Amino acid sequence: MGGASAEAFESGRIHKLSHQLRRKDTTVGLAVSDALRAKAPDIQDSTLRRYSEGLDHFAAFVGAGASVRDSLTSETVQSFKAARLSQGASRETVNNDLGAVSILATHALRKGWIVERPTIKRFPSAVRISYLEADQIRLYMASLRKRFRPLFQLLLGTGMRLGEAENLTVHDLRFGPDGTRVLVRDAKTPSGVRPVFAPNWVAAALQDHIEASELAGSDRLFTVPRRTTQKEHSRTCSNRGTEGLHDP
Repeated sequence: MGGASAEAFESGRIHKLSHQLRRKDTTVGLAVSDALRAKAPDIQDSTLRRYSEGLDHFAAFVGAGASVRDSLTSETVQSFKAARLSQGASRETVNNDLGAVSILATHALRKGWIVERPTIKRFPSAVRISYLEADQIRLYMASLRKRFRPLFQLLLGTGMRLGEAENLTVHDLRFGPDGTRVLVRDAKTPSGVRPVFAPNWVAAALQDHIEASELAGSDRLFTVPRRTTQKEHSRTCSNRGTEGLHDP
């Protein structure tokens, strides 16, 4: 995390400024630092950096010393959106910035610094979903080296993100006659986890992996470094017929 918006958070001064944050008319700079501090435990470092960068742009646009109450309005957010486009930012980047502003708005509303959320209109996503054919999946799985297959079977069979799979322990699996559930950590749900259905072929692969690796209890299911996993994916995708796959 870097930039002016995170300065108070990184320097440790955030606690000294807490009495100022209790004011209804706190500044954008202090509100941004407090929002990032509150969000940090629930998200990955890369996501936190992206939020920080987006809020840096917003704080620069409205002024870090401006009040949150006056700055988090629908009109100001729309003007910020137009300004970012005029600076040459892509629509995808602007959407990321607006997502960060949305996080700030939610935090400010919860704190009582604003009375209603501003309208935040993102650009429609230009991402097109590509579906793999059965023969592509078979070729992909056959091209993976054996020790990577359980992980990629889980990713392909459930649609989980790589970061979610990396955090799983044996305790998070629920094998049963009515089907297998994987409990994924998700800070957005009231319980902090969400159940994901695992097809029988995925469940069988996981059970074999647990037995072969002698895992139990709070042991992590997968301990391969992320960079190694990504390299394996890239190596596998270099095979003809797997062009529809993207980075995990």
